[in-house]
Amino acid sequence: PVVSRKRKRCFVVSLLVASLAANEEAYRRARKDGLWDGDCEEAYQRLLREPAPLLDEDVERSGRGVLFSAAGDADFVRREVRPAAQWLATLRRSERWTTTRAALFAEEGLLSNEDRRIVGGTFDVLREEPSSVPGSPPGFRVKAFKIRAMARSPFLETVYLDFDSQPCVPDFFDVLWSRSMSSDSDIALADNFRGQDLLPRDEDLKREHASGCVLLRHSSATRRLMAAYARAHSLLRGTRRGRRDQPALMVALRALSPEVTLGTISPRDFCRKNTTGVVSCSGSAVNGAHQGGAPAEGASSSCVVAHKPAKYDVNRKIFVVGFKKTGTTTMAAALKRLGVGPEPPREGSVAATVALLTRDDASLAVDLAADFRSFSDAPWCMAGRRGTTLLPELATRYPFAKFVLTKRDSDKWWQSTKQWLLCLKPFNVDRYVAMLGASNFSKTAFVDAFDDFNKRVQAFFDDEPTRDEGRPRSQVTEVPKVQGGEHSRRLLVVDLDDYPNSFPWTELCAFVQAWGRCPSSKGGALRRNAFLENDFYRSHPDAAPSPEQLDECRSTLAAHTDDRPFLPPQDNPALARLRRQRDADHRRHATNAENEPPPRRTTSPHFLE
Repeated sequence: PVVSRKRKRCFVVSLLVASLAANEEAYRRARKDGLWDGDCEEAYQRLLREPAPLLDEDVERSGRGVLFSAAGDADFVRREVRPAAQWLATLRRSERWTTTRAALFAEEGLLSNEDRRIVGGTFDVLREEPSSVPGSPPGFRVKAFKIRAMARSPFLETVYLDFDSQPCVPDFFDVLWSRSMSSDSDIALADNFRGQDLLPRDEDLKREHASGCVLLRHSSATRRLMAAYARAHSLLRGTRRGRRDQPALMVALRALSPEVTLGTISPRDFCRKNTTGVVSCSGSAVNGAHQGGAPAEGASSSCVVAHKPAKYDVNRKIFVVGFKKTGTTTMAAALKRLGVGPEPPREGSVAATVALLTRDDASLAVDLAADFRSFSDAPWCMAGRRGTTLLPELATRYPFAKFVLTKRDSDKWWQSTKQWLLCLKPFNVDRYVAMLGASNFSKTAFVDAFDDFNKRVQAFFDDEPTRDEGRPRSQVTEVPKVQGGEHSRRLLVVDLDDYPNSFPWTELCAFVQAWGRCPSSKGGALRRNAFLENDFYRSHPDAAPSPEQLDECRSTLAAHTDDRPFLPPQDNPALARLRRQRDADHRRHATNAENEPPPRRTTSPHFLE
């Protein structure tokens, strides 16, 4: 009997687990494919029985305009609202910006006086209203405020944009409206999934549509649709479909379908990863505005608005061109977290590095970059080396690429580099000398070359002609600044030592225009110290110093002043094998190994000046 009861309990538990797993699978499928489910059906039936009250009885409307909404916290304003406002201001300076106005709806108490000063010049209408769902979870509250902003737009004709939907051309409103809205259309939406346009209307209404770009003509039917949208979002609040606003829009559209005329935003106009293979503003008429300048005239692009271009636009390459031991690995990790990728494969990077070291040939590196978006370490860390053409070739071949120069105080950098090479990787000393373009391995030679490296990178972008002005940036009076660093239109300079307990997410996100996915600045430091953590020892325990030996080496280095000679530790057998493997790898990637051998390891003692 005892065994029988245990079996029964196990059977009940198994049924419960299976039921939960089935529910989870159903949710995942509905979430992935935007499908109608039981929660949507229940909200739909409630809407049919209980019409939602209008939300805009007190709103007076006129003209046409683009609308944004902002809710959340102050960090969101710094990460997304301010950069988007600056981008919009750039578009408004173009002659192609017509009579379209711009409005920002902000949650009451969200904007500081400084925020209002910064965004006030961009938006014709700045309206601050209380949340309609105070005390709700932040994600739900933000979506509810977005729906309310659309319902209470001050314009008769509205283009609503999320902050991660970036307009590519100054006349985006006119283009979208003329292509997407017929004379009787109440609302125009983009499909959420490829092939959705082939579905019958009744099936299409049971699929989610994108809500990052919405066109609204505020007819009586549209007003009722927006009210139903808000009501459906509230009804779905207790379900997992309530985490987002697209299911609520789907429910409202189906409930109001007999009276609402729906237009379609083409995927070639609102470019999204799910519906088009290209998400890019880079070929558009905005051109120079990508670098912060005024839009260039006369070009064209299929993308009128791009959804998350910082994540998907292959033309928006980010080259981390700081030298080694300045935080390049940390910056690469930050870009990966922002979704800026992919990176080139190691084999290609090694071959490009060999070509630069043996022949000063930058063509392999430049060609390698064509299909990738994020770049750090070698060969890109040689961009500022005297005599190489890598930096100007990258900047010319990829005009929409941006560059991040990681820097450190010269003395701190030297101490870090010295420890790394002499205690962990003595066989890499000559490689660093060649990459940096230093005359020898000494403090004086390395610091001089390091300072020259950084100055050359900054001078290149200071003197690069702007797209819109045709003269060197050093002659342009206003160069934007960011906290903890500085940037021209294509260069961001960052010293990570300025952020000992954090990471400059706000500055990096604004620079790469990753507005919709930027982590909070409260997230803590991102940095890792590969030397202190001795990653090399974990991957090669037979070849690297143990933690105790590493401490001893650091103490030995500290006991020697920089004007006394110091003999670096000799390779142990395991380390010698790694060195030989590295050199063989180097020769294998050289185009002509016999005539152009790789740099040889110096066997004579090195001196620290």
